[in-house]
Amino acid sequence: MQENEDLGWKDAGEISEDEEIRLKDAGVQVDLESGNANSIFSTMRSCDKKIFSATGIHSVQLLNSLTSNFGKIAPDSNLKSFAMSICDRIILTMMKIKLAISFSALAAILDVTIQTCCNYFYDSVVVVAKILKCMVVWPGEEAVMKNLPKCFSKYRSTRAILDAYEVFIEKPKCLRCRIKSYSFYKGNFTAKILMVCTPSGLISLCPPVFGGRASDKVVTNHSGIYQLCDPSDGLMVDKGFSIEEECLEKFIKLIRPPFMRKNKYSRA
Repeated sequence: MQENEDLGWKDAGEISEDEEIRLKDAGVQVDLESGNANSIFSTMRSCDKKIFSATGIHSVQLLNSLTSNFGKIAPDSNLKSFAMSICDRIILTMMKIKLAISFSALAAILDVTIQTCCNYFYDSVVVVAKILKCMVVWPGEEAVMKNLPKCFSKYRSTRAILDAYEVFIEKPKCLRCRIKSYSFYKGNFTAKILMVCTPSGLISLCPPVFGGRASDKVVTNHSGIYQLCDPSDGLMVDKGFSIEEECLEKFIKLIRPPFMRKNKYSRA
């Protein structure tokens, strides 16, 4: 090799044909094993901590259980083929929900196209929702009391905490749907969802979703929660829930948060 004194580096000699073939093979192996979706998914499936951080799924065992049930509900067929396995599509779907990132960002992380990412998510999220819905149960009074946080010592009758929130949606094409989904509070088209959870934070009910125009009272009255509560049970709500009459009729206690005490709305 000849040394280039001006630049301080040496010219490389000629590479033999055998060495060229060996380098090409090594390059193909590196390209296949790094930077693609398969390696990322396999890394996540390697331990519980990684899968939980990325998807919110607590363990690899739970992921395998979801995969098994997914295959029973919506098995792959010749009519609908997928490049990703069921397990990988579940990971993609839960990553989108857990990390709340855009499809473009998720596609870049997993090294797939944005359209593929969208298609897999919308196809899988429906099936995953059906599987996980069975995990939402209305716990008994004993279970609620057993896991009651200390900060609820003055509100031991609390059976559930209610809170309604709104999610922005696309402008509906149907005029009637536009009227029902337009929220004056948000100044946009939204879907209103009632969150029902126990004092310990466990989601205990999944009521129907309403348009953003619906009031908190309407959403609550159609949730079926009054039928689930026993007499003397307490519902903790904020000032937006005008359900005093309904609770009084069902002998349910209405509990307001501490910051509403000065307005004399609190009933323990």
